[in-house]
Amino acid sequence: MDPPNEMAGAPGAHREGCIDWILDVAHNPAGAWALRAGLNALPNQRPRTLIFSCLRDKPVAEMAQILFPIFDQVILAPIHAARAAALDDLLAAAGITGTLAVKAESVSQAIELAEGMSGSSRRLARSSFRIGVPGWRGAHTSTR
Repeated sequence: MDPPNEMAGAPGAHREGCIDWILDVAHNPAGAWALRAGLNALPNQRPRTLIFSCLRDKPVAEMAQILFPIFDQVILAPIHAARAAALDDLLAAAGITGTLAVKAESVSQAIELAEGMSGSSRRLARSSFRIGVPGWRGAHTSTR
């Protein structure tokens, strides 16, 4: 039986099996703080995984300091765009926060890693410039 879905009706929320996906495009520190506040308002009964990427012209370290500490696992995913931050820069930002992070080769692989870590129930959030994975039922694309 699936756990109760306290995310029902929340913007960007999607339930797939026992996993709550929260899709968000927190593309600046104010957006990161808003995402953090929203997540902190939820019951914290399940492990949380963040799939994260960022553009190189954004304050990556500051956003990492805001978001990474509230997650049990951080997976860094590449953005295949000229403005994308390098994965090594994202990893360095994670190091500043003391957060253990892993690098994925693609967004699809990041999702697979997150699902593999999910066990029976996990809350996952993905924050980046573009949200969307072809063929994934929960895909949503934003170009804010």
